[in-house]
Amino acid sequence: MEILKTLFAEAMDNVLVAGSFIFLFIAFIAAIVEPGAALLPFVLAIACYLVAYFKDQKDQ
Repeated sequence: MEILKTLFAEAMDNVLVAGSFIFLFIAFIAAIVEPGAALLPFVLAIACYLVAYFKDQKDQ
């Protein structure tokens, strides 16, 4: 059971980092079309990154 919890924790870290990159990509595309529309994806990208960063700091 401990191995399963570890695998899910690692998978969640990967999802948060991937989400951060995806939201940054969406923000980049939105900034080309409409600069104001890039704010929400940019904030979501930063939030995903910070959650992953602080979760990693807590685990160490």
